[in-house]
Amino acid sequence: MFFSDIEKRIQQRYPMVHLQWDDKVKSVKVMEHHRGPVGNGWRFLWTYENPDGTSLPVVYDRLLEWLIKADTRNWHWQDKDLFREIMNGHERREKEAKKEFRDRVESMVLEDYNYIAGIPTFFMDPTTMPEWRGKYRPGQEEILKRSGEQ
Repeated sequence: MFFSDIEKRIQQRYPMVHLQWDDKVKSVKVMEHHRGPVGNGWRFLWTYENPDGTSLPVVYDRLLEWLIKADTRNWHWQDKDLFREIMNGHERREKEAKKEFRDRVESMVLEDYNYIAGIPTFFMDPTTMPEWRGKYRPGQEEILKRSGEQ
């Protein structure tokens, strides 16, 4: 077997792990041979992949790193709730996406109110609007001065 030397080194730490070449997809399957009172059999763990997405060459350090991360005996007690961790990640990403969408829509609306066809407008900024001062009716200005309003 082409990967027998890597498999022997991996089996020093994880004796149940075996590597299997899949000729159809030209990649290596990482398999677990489980033994026990309930039944014996093979379980597919994952298809090996390098960080750049290629399946070859198989690197011992990367494969061992994956196995150590997947080994639940290495997890701390607070990290064992993997489902909650995954769901929190989904909820956090969903909130971030909603906030980003809301911010984008708000900025587009504000842009539409502040500029129409690239021309600045006064809609959302009353400080740029001139203040209108009305005129008094004839005689009203005198009445307001006598009453002390002006």
